Amino acid sequence: MDDTVKIKPNQTLAYGIITLTASLFIIKQLFLSDLNGEWLLFMGYCLAMLVWAGALLKQEIIFTPQAIAFANIPLTGSASLGKQSLIAYRDIIRCHARLEGLEIVTDTEAIRVSLSLNDRLISRLSAGFEAHGLQLTLETSEQ
Repeated sequence: MDDTVKIKPNQTLAYGIITLTASLFIIKQLFLSDLNGEWLLFMGYCLAMLVWAGALLKQEIIFTPQAIAFANIPLTGSASLGKQSLIAYRDIIRCHARLEGLEIVTDTEAIRVSLSLNDRLISRLSAGFEAHGLQLTLETSEQ
């Protein structure tokens, strides 16, 4: 049995961008076909939006049995963190959900994850941490 839980924090935003881009493309093809001069510019815009959505879909928070991993999500901390950073649960002292994102305090440093936290994401993160014996503290004001 695999105890790995994957959370895609920006999945809804990415699907919204894909839907909006597809809608704009269809509207342009059906109603604005006389704008042939800007066709290349419009296609470049659509391609850029789809690349952005693809990058958002690649971002993951992965709760493995021994560690939490952040794939393609920028982390800030004192140590050099790679593209996919693993933090062992045994090294984590505290976890805070703040207005600006997630903060994980380890034995050696405080690692900040820049995320737009909503209720659904906070509940999934809380469940993921609690499954490994850690408590996610919600802080609603700046300290």
